[in-house]
Amino acid sequence: MIYCAISIDYLSQLERSGHREPKALIQNLRTMAADLGGGSAAKDQPLLLVFPEKGPFAGILAAEAVRRAVAQLASAAPSLRGFGVYVHRSESAEAALDTIANIRAVSIARTYSITAEAREYLSAYLPPPGNDPLAWDNPLYDTMLNDADLSAITARPGIGAKIMEALGADDARMVVLQSGNAVLSAAMLARELASATGNTVLSMSGRKTNSRPYAPFTELVQPPSDQADGDSPDALGCAFRLAALSLGARGLPDAIAKGCEVYIGRTLDQQGPALVLCENTEQFSPEASA
Repeated sequence: MIYCAISIDYLSQLERSGHREPKALIQNLRTMAADLGGGSAAKDQPLLLVFPEKGPFAGILAAEAVRRAVAQLASAAPSLRGFGVYVHRSESAEAALDTIANIRAVSIARTYSITAEAREYLSAYLPPPGNDPLAWDNPLYDTMLNDADLSAITARPGIGAKIMEALGADDARMVVLQSGNAVLSAAMLARELASATGNTVLSMSGRKTNSRPYAPFTELVQPPSDQADGDSPDALGCAFRLAALSLGARGLPDAIAKGCEVYIGRTLDQQGPALVLCENTEQFSPEASA
């Protein structure tokens, strides 16, 4: 995967002081990533944009996403107190963030950085490195596109309606569709499905590093909080909280496991008509895959 981490200096202070520009910028960056076949992690700081290495036009779309991110941040610079953009190729987000943290620690003055791994993958679109091998340079095609929009490559007009039509009147609780390489962006697909159905679309993705029971449901569904009147959550909520807060323990007691499953189902039902979009299902926990 190609990862583009964007760190906005003093983000929380800017938000607390009433500056709306950073939040709008982050949302624009998320939307841009989805338009170009990528996605984004949940955290805002650093904001991690993610792009696949495989699939039609994956390389040029990743390069274009970084170019657009750099352009958006440069335009927003007067309203910020500093920022950094870091591009890396890695097998996991955790490994990418570790590498990026090391780069930030030794090159605080550099605003834009790209690692050798990412540069090698994107070499067909970038100029050769100069004296600073970590420096980012805009793609070679930058001045050639004129008003062409590369996001048209990933556009799938009407795909949400087509998927719902394919499902027909099937009232099954869960239907599995294998997308292959035809859909580059889960975020784009979620947006199309929401538009086609008017329903809530929830997304969750498996990760190797999340070994909690029932992951990634433990990220999609929030554990219950204590009631305002001081009452504790019900037994089902307590069961789910034990699973969500555990550190990768296996072999939950049957009663706890059953309560956790019922709590997940009940909470999802309370969303009303909803679709759940799943990525990396091979990395779901055994409990979630059952």
